Amino acid sequence: MKILLFFPPWTRKLGWYLLIPSFLAGLYCIFTDFEVDFLKLPMFAVYQDQFMGHSSYFSLIEDNLTMELIGICYVLGLLFTGFSKLQIEDEFTIQMRYNALMWSTLMSCFLLGFTLLFFYGTGFFICMIFNMISIPTIYVLRFSYLIHRSNSSAE
Repeated sequence: MKILLFFPPWTRKLGWYLLIPSFLAGLYCIFTDFEVDFLKLPMFAVYQDQFMGHSSYFSLIEDNLTMELIGICYVLGLLFTGFSKLQIEDEFTIQMRYNALMWSTLMSCFLLGFTLLFFYGTGFFICMIFNMISIPTIYVLRFSYLIHRSNSSAE
C-alpha cells in the first residue's frame, strides 16, 4: 500500500527538535509573562477586540510575536512528529495511527466536557485555547507510546 500523505521519515526527528523546546518555552512564557522585546512589531489584524475598548477590522496593531512564534513551532513540531512516515509503514502501523487518532479525539471531547462544566470566565477561555491543540498533542503522545510498546514487545 503506497501512502502519499506523510512527510519523509527524517522530519520525525526535526519535529521532536521543534516540539520539545517550543513546549518548554511556551510553559515558561505562560507562567512568567516573558516576551522578547525585539519581537514587538506592527501586525495586520483582520479583527481586534480590545478589553473595554473598541473593535477594529482590517487594521494595523502593535503586537509581541513571542507566543505566536512559539505556537507555530509547536504546531509544526506536532505535524512533523505525528505525520512523518515510519521506516516500515504497514497495516499494523496504520491501525496504530487510527487507534491514536480515535483515542485523542475521545480524550479531547472528555476534556471539552470537563471544561464546559467546571471552568468559567477567563479560565474557560484559557482552557479552550489549550483544547485547540489537545487532539494533535494527545495523538502524538499516544502514537509514540504505541510505537514504543510495539517495539518493546517485538524485542
